[in-house]
Amino acid sequence: MPKRGTKEQIKLLKQREEYESHKAKRAFFIILDIITLSAFILALYYTYFEDYPKVILFLVIGTVILMYFIVRGILRKKKR
Repeated sequence: MPKRGTKEQIKLLKQREEYESHKAKRAFFIILDIITLSAFILALYYTYFEDYPKVILFLVIGTVILMYFIVRGILRKKKR
């Protein structure tokens, strides 16, 4: 009988670890989304005031993160 209880406990612990890992990944990608959106909005803002070095900086930041999402999606599809 103790074996069954320990197997169930191990299974429950693994599920809990997977849930916590998924939760952390989700938070990370939400933060990346916010940074990307902010970078593009700031690029538009600085374009209005003609501060072009900052425009280029924010466009590069936003584009790099966006490319990360695109490449990640392509690699995920290839993996399947």
